Amino acid sequence: MPHESASEKLANNAMLTMVSRFAMIGATVMLPIAVGGMGWLLNRNITNQDEIARKVDTIRDNSFETNANVKLVQQILTIQGTMLADHEARVRLLENVTRGTPPH
Repeated sequence: MPHESASEKLANNAMLTMVSRFAMIGATVMLPIAVGGMGWLLNRNITNQDEIARKVDTIRDNSFETNANVKLVQQILTIQGTMLADHEARVRLLENVTRGTPPH
């Protein structure tokens, strides 16, 4: 269209102006909706982070309890081992006494 008339140029310019104004109105309407949606997404993200933090805290607390239980079981096993060794020593001593052999 190298030979546009002045009226065609004016019509194209008016059409372009009208389209750009509709675009500005659309952006004005859509921007708050988009920002509101972003706020909702950000709030949801923060909520998800809080839930994850709570779960991590629960896991950490359970880990502490599990470690305490493992240490308690280890202590009980040590005590039981000591008691068993003492019992075996007493049994050997009684066996030696009943046989009449002197203890070592």
